[in-house]
Amino acid sequence: MEGETRKIMNQDLVRLDRFDGSNFTRWQDNVRFLLTALKIFYILDPTLALLLEPKENDTLQVVAARKKREEDELICRGHILNALSDRLYDLYTNTYSAREVWEALENKYKAEEEGTKKFLISQCIDFKFFDEKPLLPQIHELQVIVNKLKVLKIELPEAFQVGAIVAKLPSSWKGYRKRILHKSEDYSLEEIQKHLCIEEESRSRDKMVEESNGGTNKANAVSKANHPRGPCFVCGKPRHYARECRYQKDLKGVVVNAIDEEIIATLSDVCVVQGKVQGWWYDTCATVHVTYDKSLFKTFEDAKGDQEVQMGNEGRSKVLGKGTIEVVFTSGKKVTLINVLYVPDMNKNLASGDLLGKPGIKAVFESGKLILSKSGNFVGKGELCELNGMLTRGGNTTFLNGDLNEEVYMEQSEGFVLLGNENKVCKLVKSLYGLKQAPKQWHEKFDHAILSDGFRHNNVDKCLYSKTCDDYMVIVCLYVDDMLILSDDMKGIIETKRFLSSTFKMKDLGKVDTILDIKVKRNSGGYALNQTHYIEKVVSKFSHLKIKDANTPFDSSIKLEKNDGRSVAQLEYASAIGSLMYAA
Repeated sequence: MEGETRKIMNQDLVRLDRFDGSNFTRWQDNVRFLLTALKIFYILDPTLALLLEPKENDTLQVVAARKKREEDELICRGHILNALSDRLYDLYTNTYSAREVWEALENKYKAEEEGTKKFLISQCIDFKFFDEKPLLPQIHELQVIVNKLKVLKIELPEAFQVGAIVAKLPSSWKGYRKRILHKSEDYSLEEIQKHLCIEEESRSRDKMVEESNGGTNKANAVSKANHPRGPCFVCGKPRHYARECRYQKDLKGVVVNAIDEEIIATLSDVCVVQGKVQGWWYDTCATVHVTYDKSLFKTFEDAKGDQEVQMGNEGRSKVLGKGTIEVVFTSGKKVTLINVLYVPDMNKNLASGDLLGKPGIKAVFESGKLILSKSGNFVGKGELCELNGMLTRGGNTTFLNGDLNEEVYMEQSEGFVLLGNENKVCKLVKSLYGLKQAPKQWHEKFDHAILSDGFRHNNVDKCLYSKTCDDYMVIVCLYVDDMLILSDDMKGIIETKRFLSSTFKMKDLGKVDTILDIKVKRNSGGYALNQTHYIEKVVSKFSHLKIKDANTPFDSSIKLEKNDGRSVAQLEYASAIGSLMYAA
């Protein structure tokens, strides 16, 4: 009978999910059940006595017991290792006993699950129901989080779970939520789910009936009060809308002619542009996409006849052709613009906000920035900046850009050890954070690259680079991975940014506001630098923001006594002095 049980359990073992590092508690319970059914779980008991060495005078019973113990030990270890993924199997296959494998897995993955308590609690608190999804699957998702907390010895009472479900209902369920909260009776989890399912089905049925009726009942109910108070915008008479006006038909021809006229720029852009400006400008009033750069077109066809477009200054410019252009946004996503007009007289490349909105690209203006998204997914962003001025730019993974002149070796990282090559080391090709050579190698590489583009060192500071051309002058200030690009012409900034991006992986931070805790403000006379916000932050950090004023210098008549006590807060004192020295 025992042999049959083991045979059945061995067949079920094939269906056991292999442990890959996640859901350790569930996997451990499954393996514990399996080993208990096989009657070999006692091998993992930490109080189990060690197996004694065989002796010549051992009885047959002792020999049989020792043989069974050794077989059970071997089977138990084999079952545990067989329930691991290939990666973990290779990691623990050299462990001698089943108990050592079991304890090693517990020490590693039980500790990791303890760290998920705060995350699960936060996830449970922030969980919200949405109208776009069915309610019951969302409730089940919340209960999964609650069950995970229960496994971690954090049990939530049933009444608390019911109250949480009611509180997390969508805003459209506000009336129903109030009715539930004002009832004196208590609901169990099963009862509240039943009530919510009935209510959701009833709402869905009412919505279908309303859509099939075309909303006539609602319209009839408010038809008497559905007239506008003001006069019609077309004929000037009251008690009807402009779309219902009978005189609207006579005006349709005029309206169509006005709409068909292509307007490509408006006077809302008050910046005076001297020369061509690279990049794309998002124009909410333009009716077509337009560019001055013929090299951007993927497909192009010449214009037929004399086609013109109206400019924002009421002037007209000739269209020499049209085609398709592929625009790459800051997110890396690509959008193909069709029917883009080629107008050499333009100084900017304009993307029509109206045409971009038709395929579902939504534009939001927020904090001086334009953010584009589609179906909730980020597409790209643009920043408002001046045409001549100061821009910030940052290098991504700065020290990783540096090349090594010396040979540096490192041990293979844990979890990435190559099988059969455990005793070998890795040779570094690029710098890593923490290497003493990393800052020097990065600066040498940046120095070599920027000098090759015509920049020169400043005699006072080797981190200042300048370049003078016929049309402009550019200054680059470098501080580790932060840099400032200054120029008297936007062309100089664009050319420098293009060169840096082609050499290094850069991140454009836009118009400078604060760098190295120094605030930059522009006024009519130039740029002003101040550290008021930094000083306030330092004073507030060390609890000296709201204290009484003191005369400086100190009153010489006050006698000071030497402090012979033990020094305290030396680290805090050194930190405060260092912060003030930076401000000075």
